[in-house]
Amino acid sequence: MFTPFVFGSGFGRAKRSLNLFEVVLNARVVFLFCSILSLGSFLRAQDSRVEKALKKEGLKYELTESGRYKLVYSTDGGRTQIVFVNSKTQRLGNYEVREIWSPVYVETRTIPAQSALQLLEANSGYKVGAWELASADGQYMISFSVKVPADLDSGALSSVLSATASTADGVEEKLTGQDKY
Repeated sequence: MFTPFVFGSGFGRAKRSLNLFEVVLNARVVFLFCSILSLGSFLRAQDSRVEKALKKEGLKYELTESGRYKLVYSTDGGRTQIVFVNSKTQRLGNYEVREIWSPVYVETRTIPAQSALQLLEANSGYKVGAWELASADGQYMISFSVKVPADLDSGALSSVLSATASTADGVEEKLTGQDKY
């Protein structure tokens, strides 16, 4: 008989040892329960408004574990560019905002100051979006980011996605000479 723990201890109940079958069955029930909770939080993490708009435009996407929509665009010269649409939104009063972004650089070292200055200067020329630098765990990431209304219609969303991919890929090629993203 396998006795990993005892039920009823200290509550006036009779002590009863679990057999191996009961232990395995209980472990499966706990695992199933945890899986259901994880699935529920995963499903809540995605925003059906984005999915509906992407499907309406016929855009292919993949849903990441964090609930982001990941799209891969073909760009000039046989290159590709990844663009993410965040499901999670932010609020500013009654205004709900969603971020669309595309990475161009992720490294343990920062880019040269002159390159960073050129990206900042380029920001003033974009109709929407700007270059952002984020750091975490010793990594630096430069991405092109566009904040849009969370309920942006499918046509406008498609235009912003395409412009984000094109802008990011052009800078990725100039900055790194690579096609990682």
